[in-house]
Amino acid sequence: MTEKDYDNSLHENKQANEITDDEFIPPDAWPVCPNCCQPCNPLQNYCDNCNSNQVINPLASYMPFVNIRFNYDIFLTMLRKITHRNVSGLRKGLYLFAIVIFAPVFALGLPFLLAAKIKNPLFKNILIAAICIIILALIIFLLLLKIKTLH
Repeated sequence: MTEKDYDNSLHENKQANEITDDEFIPPDAWPVCPNCCQPCNPLQNYCDNCNSNQVINPLASYMPFVNIRFNYDIFLTMLRKITHRNVSGLRKGLYLFAIVIFAPVFALGLPFLLAAKIKNPLFKNILIAAICIIILALIIFLLLLKIKTLH
């Protein structure tokens, strides 16, 4: 058997065993939420029934603003696990450490990443200054709140 005959036999077997999705999925089928298993509208990205952060639409994780819930769901999942009774103290500490270290980086870094996409330099500088002022005001507010709770 030559290499050409071997390639043809593989191609013929592949075509014989290949079944398309159209044969399995009926035309009126709707996607199912991976969290609550309820049918959802195919045009939705996330489930309305359980408000899960797991995407229904597989393209949602590639969309710029729709994927924010998908990308940062790990922090909410860790926060939920901290409140469970069945999770060990070491694991709760590890989750809390990860949230404290990485969540601010993502939350504060996101506006700067979005500002970097703006082409107009004047508007970009104004936006970055506004973001810095908001972050500074938030830090001052948290410090004042902590001082007030200590008294």
